[in-house]
Amino acid sequence: MVTSRLTHSSGQFRKQPSYEPNRIQEVAHRRSAFLSTSWTDVIKAKGDDSRAHEALSELCKKYWYPLYAFLRKRGHGYEDAQDITQGFLASFLRLDSFANCHPENGKLRTYLLCSLRNYESNWIRNSKTKRSGGHFELISYEWLSAEKRFSEEPSDIQSPEYLYDLRWATTLMENSVADLQDEYRKKGKAKLFEVLGVYLDDCKPKPSYKESARKLGMTTGSVKMAVRRMRERRRQMLRAAIAATVSNPQLIDAEIASLIEVFGKSHSEI
Repeated sequence: MVTSRLTHSSGQFRKQPSYEPNRIQEVAHRRSAFLSTSWTDVIKAKGDDSRAHEALSELCKKYWYPLYAFLRKRGHGYEDAQDITQGFLASFLRLDSFANCHPENGKLRTYLLCSLRNYESNWIRNSKTKRSGGHFELISYEWLSAEKRFSEEPSDIQSPEYLYDLRWATTLMENSVADLQDEYRKKGKAKLFEVLGVYLDDCKPKPSYKESARKLGMTTGSVKMAVRRMRERRRQMLRAAIAATVSNPQLIDAEIASLIEVFGKSHSEI
């Protein structure tokens, strides 16, 4: 893989980092029926426990790894990081820390991290956190694959907060690619995505348009047009994914700018 870079123009991403195909497939297989779940949905659902739990569960399934990576980078061992992450999310799914959440809390990214820090402090202080998760059934997290992923994190990243932000952004990107792949599959265009999906990544070597055209039985011009459309649709989906993590549309561009800054500081492979 190569160094990641992002640029931004008119609220859209122009260049994306390298993706792990296997991880994209893994994310795609985990897609639920609630792809439109947003932070605003969660806030609006506060008065309905079942609806709020459903929305929170979907968000937790998407973004638990950045929390785990943050704790591991903070120095917690594998078992303790697993214990804290699972206990924190169980608490979150019980709506314990969510009861006082309001739209002005702004970004899900910062709200989750702040809540996790508070939970971590309590966990360290009393060491009584249970992994049972209370009366809600816990999501099945893939701890072994998470630990393997963490072991491959760049050693030059020293800040837990920075690693959290970096993996949050990576998760958004992986989810947007998985959503796009799912969209193409539902439209009966799985083969088109299989061949042209590689062009979404500006950092990896790609076959020539002529070669892809031969595989698809299309003209070179048609392939170029299909790639442009795929890239544009992917930018739209990435922006929508980011919009789903903020409580106010006015915060979207600020969050995009923050994530671009994260990648701008990165000299690591992701």
